[in-house]
Amino acid sequence: MDECFEMSYPHIRERLLTLAEKFDTDNYSVYLKSTEVCSSFSAACQVLTINENLYQVKRRIVLIRNKFLFVRSFVLGNHQER
Repeated sequence: MDECFEMSYPHIRERLLTLAEKFDTDNYSVYLKSTEVCSSFSAACQVLTINENLYQVKRRIVLIRNKFLFVRSFVLGNHQER
């Protein structure tokens, strides 16, 4: 079903699926399998997105830590020279 149609008329989707299950069992079976595949792809994409976001966050933390350590060593180094 068209995603926009499904979002606009969610109650119709349930009724159509009930009819499809009763009158067109072969295509309904294909629908169920393809829905499962699409859900798996969607979940995989979400995991990849989360992993990419975590990588970016970790990378920023390391960069900030490195800047902090550099500034700290510079300040402590100048402080010890006095």
